[in-house]
Amino acid sequence: MNIVENFDLFAPRLINKKELLSPGHRACSGCGEVLAVRLMCKALGENTVIASATGCMEIISSMFPTTAWEVPWIHVAFENAASVASGIEAGLKALRKKGKIDDRYVKVVGMGGDGATMDIGFQALSGAMERGHDMIYVCFDNEAYMNTGIQRS
Repeated sequence: MNIVENFDLFAPRLINKKELLSPGHRACSGCGEVLAVRLMCKALGENTVIASATGCMEIISSMFPTTAWEVPWIHVAFENAASVASGIEAGLKALRKKGKIDDRYVKVVGMGGDGATMDIGFQALSGAMERGHDMIYVCFDNEAYMNTGIQRS
């Protein structure tokens, strides 16, 4: 059996089939951010908590009273996705230590655009990294505040 045949056998098992960012959101057709987040969620799986800075993803995925999210998701202010994600991670660690929640590994994600991350949120992100929080941070580097008139970031 050659490598290509092996790929056909194993590739379908590489990614979760369950959608954790549901269809029916209000994103523009072909939105790269939605595709990236959808695949990120599939790769990380159901044991994931996401703190998302204000931006397009918040607007298109959580219009009251509906949501496109199938994992715990928190909308936070522009500058504090890393702060909230580090707080979630610390809180989960404390609850695990006290025996209040089971010992399964929960992935904590903070995400925001480059403005929310580098322009006004870098202090929180650098603090979380310096303290060694076990979290993932995703920066959408689109080089502008897209949902507020495309001001440069």
